[in-house]
Amino acid sequence: MRNAAGSDGAPRPAPDVLIREVEVIFLERLGRDPAASAWLSVQCREMDVLTALKRRLPRVPLNVEDVLTAAQGSPAITCRLAPAEVVDGQLSRHVLHCNPRKLPGVTSFAVQDDFARLAREFNAAGHQPAPGLSTNEVLLRAVQEVGKRSANSGRLTRFEGTLTVRNAGYGSDDAIQVLRVLCPSWLSATVEGRRITLQANPAFNGCYQGPVTVETNAGAATAFVTSRHWSCPPFTEDPVSWRTLSTRHAHLDEEITAQLVEEHLLAAGYRALAGGFFAKASQAAPSRDVTTDASSKSETPSDPGVATCTWIITALHLEEARLPAEGHAQLVRLYSPDGMDRYDVPFDGEALHGEALADLFLMWEVKAGRELHLTPYRGHYQFEVRRPGTWLHMQAVEYRVVSTLQALHRTPLFWDQVEDWLATTPVTMLIQGSEVGLLRDLLQRFPERLDLRTTTQPVGEDRIYFVMGDGSVKTRNLPEGQSLTGGQWPEELWEQCAPDAHSHKAVSQLPPTTQPTDGLMTRPARGDLTPPRATVGALDPYDMWSSAVAHPLQNPDKVLQSIKAILQVEGPMVGHQLYARYSQAAQAIKDRPALSPMQLKKVLNPLLYTAAQRGELMAEDEFGTGGQIGLVYRLPGQPTRPRLKGDRSLDRIPNSELRAVVASLPRNPKTPGQAKSSELEQAVWVLEQFGFGRFIEGGLERVRPLLRERFSASLPAEKSKRRRIS
Repeated sequence: MRNAAGSDGAPRPAPDVLIREVEVIFLERLGRDPAASAWLSVQCREMDVLTALKRRLPRVPLNVEDVLTAAQGSPAITCRLAPAEVVDGQLSRHVLHCNPRKLPGVTSFAVQDDFARLAREFNAAGHQPAPGLSTNEVLLRAVQEVGKRSANSGRLTRFEGTLTVRNAGYGSDDAIQVLRVLCPSWLSATVEGRRITLQANPAFNGCYQGPVTVETNAGAATAFVTSRHWSCPPFTEDPVSWRTLSTRHAHLDEEITAQLVEEHLLAAGYRALAGGFFAKASQAAPSRDVTTDASSKSETPSDPGVATCTWIITALHLEEARLPAEGHAQLVRLYSPDGMDRYDVPFDGEALHGEALADLFLMWEVKAGRELHLTPYRGHYQFEVRRPGTWLHMQAVEYRVVSTLQALHRTPLFWDQVEDWLATTPVTMLIQGSEVGLLRDLLQRFPERLDLRTTTQPVGEDRIYFVMGDGSVKTRNLPEGQSLTGGQWPEELWEQCAPDAHSHKAVSQLPPTTQPTDGLMTRPARGDLTPPRATVGALDPYDMWSSAVAHPLQNPDKVLQSIKAILQVEGPMVGHQLYARYSQAAQAIKDRPALSPMQLKKVLNPLLYTAAQRGELMAEDEFGTGGQIGLVYRLPGQPTRPRLKGDRSLDRIPNSELRAVVASLPRNPKTPGQAKSSELEQAVWVLEQFGFGRFIEGGLERVRPLLRERFSASLPAEKSKRRRIS
């Protein structure tokens, strides 16, 4: 844009020049004030600034609007209305306020001499032209060439954009002359006066981002250019990598290029493989039949060339950290849903496995019954943990259940889903029978959202009511989930269950299952195979750390002190629980940089290892699985403390705590035909001591080895499989 000229022919300066002139006026004012400081704002009437501006630019016709416009364009100056006042015979209505710290070249320590020096430097530069560009960012757009066609894609298309050089200093735009344009090899430039046409080089196939520098007689100016285009070249490879379909360059935007190539190839009938490769769909089975392995519950395509990307997680998957699969490379890179964390998981030809997969399960709290799904991402995979498609996942403002406990057990994924409901939504339940089973644990955790009543009368068909936001109600039967019509909530039966006799709104109202004891538990008589009645609450409560901790990026000594403080309250602790507690406490404080689970692990792992080597902490491999995060940590001399589970899952309770409860049981006499039933009853009793339900997944498998170790004649009860990590 050419600068406008005044009535006397003098060119008007560009807006940037007026802004700089006003800022220099304030710099000179600060340079004359002995008390000037970068932290003390100064103010001046707009008429005073206009008078000073006319002295600096005597040939340029200026007015108050020019001053106010320049003030609005400066980050250091604000303009405010003020009481009317006559200044040099002219009416003044505005005051300009200047924040010295935002003036160009000013530091937070500037004083009078610094302001005077900066003013002299600006004035010494003189009234010279300065190059400017019409825009600082250019996106090349498609332009079809009329009458020209390419052999492959029909009408020829080029990608181009334009830049216009202007004078951002003193004088007219004609004072600026373009000498040359420096651009990368994936771009070409054509200069016509002060207009520059940028065009993508067709030899470079892909999406690029990089700088273009325009050199002029008054200096250089730089713009950032983006070329987002990709045309599919002819190729015969199969499988094909997206990298071979683009031209390599330092400015290549690999993420966007990979996305464009993927979209094109998928639309052309290709399928994505790991590592950024794509194969023709003809190699896959046309029907893409999916077979389900009953033992692993993983969905595996019948075609061996198709990679397995979906699993329904089971307790065995979590325990072994192993996912049966086909069609993957030897090392599979998995990105987290937010793309920040990365897990490199080995593939042995039969399954994905290893410590990285175990860390993924832990850090992202993967539970049995959830679905783990992989999608192509950055040439690798991005994983997502979600619920399988189930009718229980229907969103509602309230859930109402009328059923027997047996029907709830037969409903797949019901117990996992009801926990998700209770996290945010009220649940009302009418259960036939006096035993509430797993609901006892839910009542302890969600006393405000779970309203439970029991009845001895028949409840009829087992069903769930989904109360929707618009007031409508959808009814499904249990366990299949088929839609029901005409089913009404048994209001009369609900009211008959008097709160004082049958309501289980609070934990204290639960029907007693034990008799009070003075110790941890009542030891049965020798030879009695029936364990004592469960005494939930007989163990000590689990105290949770709730204070602040040092940020992991701070002094390692402070971080170690925070770890010891957590162990003082919650130790002994499984490493998984210790890491999770530290992360939770660190993120509770605002204005701190967030750390991903993998970053936290990289900080704490060497710190805990060194502390264990020096004897400041004790680390024991109670589970026999190895891996630093799976060790049990305690302070030196800290005893084993059997406690209620608190917020711990079963896999985060040390074996030493389970052994302490198991040790209170008598040795199992060799009574033929009774060992199996006794083992089951005693395992259930041990779990209930910690506050777990008898049907918790993986509970029997976890306690059974400890029971056999305790009651085996070959393995004394006092012997432990724990080993010291040194």
